[in-house]
Amino acid sequence: MKTNFLQRPCPCTQFHAVICYAAFAFLAGFSTVLEAETFVWEDYDDFSGSSLDTGKWGISYWDGGNAPIISNGQLLLAGKTRTSWNETVATARMLNTNPSAASLLSGGQAHSVLEFTESDDIYGIELFLGLPADVPQDCGVGIYAIDYAAMFAGNEQGSIRFDMDLWYGSGSPEVQVTWKNPVTGIEEQASALSVETNQDIKMAFVRKESTIEFFHNDLKIGQSPYQSMNETFIVRAVSETDSSFETYLDDVRILRKASTTWLDGTTLLLSSSEGTSETLVFANGSLSSTFVDPQEGTSVFSNLGYVLDRKNEARWKITLADGDVYSFDSSSGTGSLTDYENGQIDPSGTWNFTFGNANPRDWMWFDHYPWVYSNEMKEWLYFMPSGGTLMYFSNNHQSWRKFSQ
Repeated sequence: MKTNFLQRPCPCTQFHAVICYAAFAFLAGFSTVLEAETFVWEDYDDFSGSSLDTGKWGISYWDGGNAPIISNGQLLLAGKTRTSWNETVATARMLNTNPSAASLLSGGQAHSVLEFTESDDIYGIELFLGLPADVPQDCGVGIYAIDYAAMFAGNEQGSIRFDMDLWYGSGSPEVQVTWKNPVTGIEEQASALSVETNQDIKMAFVRKESTIEFFHNDLKIGQSPYQSMNETFIVRAVSETDSSFETYLDDVRILRKASTTWLDGTTLLLSSSEGTSETLVFANGSLSSTFVDPQEGTSVFSNLGYVLDRKNEARWKITLADGDVYSFDSSSGTGSLTDYENGQIDPSGTWNFTFGNANPRDWMWFDHYPWVYSNEMKEWLYFMPSGGTLMYFSNNHQSWRKFSQ
């Protein structure tokens, strides 16, 4: 059994990166225009320092829980038995909601809580959680979205918007995700996933204007309608028995709004062995695409929303609002597009490509592309056969044209 935030029992079974949300407006022909908002993933804390950054974190603990501390490059959320330690500390955000918050934090179960002080500006969280091999029964650690106003007004169970727990009851630990559907008012849950102790378990959520998605090891395991209601995001560790416990947190990333991205000003040219090609232009935090198919013609999309997940200097991926994923490896100049329809991979729209940067320079060379500099046009041109014709891309005009002598 896993309890709610204030321990009233309820049965349960439980890349710097960028994301843009877009509203579609369809125009005549193949052209589509979208209005996009831009969001940026950022590395928030890897706990490599000696003490917590109080500008990022608030701490709370009660009924035997310890203050969260950095230990061996991770965050330790732990607790002792209630009889040996019984101090109560509330965060500043809790006290701002209710000055009597500290007196309301009770219930007989040891809690150690880390609070995101910038919760109002967070649209997603990714982190790693861990349980040691000797974790006691009925103990866990997880991400919670809490409405403090409802919690301290006595509606503890209703205050939980969602929770993503790494929980040990018996047998193997499980990833357990539950949420309250704001449309039906019914509590829903994802299928529990068995995991191991002494492993870093990757968990994440991303909330949009009206939906929220939950992830385990980058795979979506749940989705629900969502309405933001002044929630605060926390990491909570708890033991439901009078036993000492330790849990771990590491490598936290968060999603924020932003007006620009590091890809702005970049133009990428993608080409497949089947003759299809695509030009991706990044500007002002959005993406425009010109897709050329020798058989089906040209499609143009403007102001596309996307998720950009930067793995390292050479490798990154972008995910469009419809779920399509572009993966890039600049060390080899290769990549792939994985097309999704209704959440399932569509093999007909999935293809591998080579790519290069079309930004003009004083000089330019590529291992994978036939670039030519035109003294007459004063620009670099990219040539590619398309059916029985020869096409070239004009960087100055940001368009494909038919070559004729």
